[in-house]
Amino acid sequence: MQSLDKISRTARRQPSCRLHYLPASKLFQISHTFAYPSVWANFIQNAIIVKNSEIKFEITLDNDSVPEQIHWHATDNPNEGITETKAVSIAIWDHYHRGTMKVDLWTKDMPVNDMKQFCIDVIGTLSDTVMRATGDEKMSDAMSDLCHYLSDLLKKEEEAAKNQPPQV
Repeated sequence: MQSLDKISRTARRQPSCRLHYLPASKLFQISHTFAYPSVWANFIQNAIIVKNSEIKFEITLDNDSVPEQIHWHATDNPNEGITETKAVSIAIWDHYHRGTMKVDLWTKDMPVNDMKQFCIDVIGTLSDTVMRATGDEKMSDAMSDLCHYLSDLLKKEEEAAKNQPPQV
């Protein structure tokens, strides 16, 4: 199957073919005057592209329902073979109630400073998301500034902990 980009480039090369994208579905309508019906039939046959991606989480809980292990599997995992993690944060936008549903899980053996770093990283990635999704540079910069501030605090905490004598 051809990718949508390749199809739209092919369609743009045809003398009188225009694509009209429907935002709610990734299907499109085509206004056309093709000279060759076989070209039209081939175009339609390859035009509807569907790609499914799946992400699964497997959480091992102790007797108190606290996560002991978290494994994840994804069809598009860029780090093939690496499936164990210590924390997961999932946010889902509920457009009916205009609010966010959130699931945050971390294993009981995750170090506190790693959890703090994870939270800082989540804010940093949200800063990038705000910029890409809305173009709101002020909000993105404010979130990025917060990340730098929190990172500095964490570094100071870690340095102070190194200088503390061990507790008995």
